[in-house]
Amino acid sequence: PHQLPDEVAWAIKAPVGSGGDATGRLELWGSGIVGTIPRLPFSARILHLQGNELTKSIPTEIGASPNLHIFFADNNELTGKLPTELGNLDPVRFQYLHLQKNLLTGAIPTQTVCFGFMRRFDLSDNSFS
Repeated sequence: PHQLPDEVAWAIKAPVGSGGDATGRLELWGSGIVGTIPRLPFSARILHLQGNELTKSIPTEIGASPNLHIFFADNNELTGKLPTELGNLDPVRFQYLHLQKNLLTGAIPTQTVCFGFMRRFDLSDNSFS
């Protein structure tokens, strides 16, 4: 297993035709990563962290990532409640959320109304009330 540092060095890429709008992408699915979800940089856009051994709660700082488009952290061992800060994400940009097969609990926060605008989200196989 591999441990991620608290802050991850992100590969910053400027997509073709973006006018220099750099975006951050972290793709570590099935990489044997243990520990917690690392602190996200402001530029985080795509997070693929599924199929690892991530534990503890989803950091509330995720709601301060204005460019976040995709967040996949399914098939881990994440615990706790969904952060209400997910409701701070831009409902036009934030389109994909996969958190199935974790150990998440509690009620799904009403602040997360952006879920209704998403293309795909999956919260199954958790213990939501």
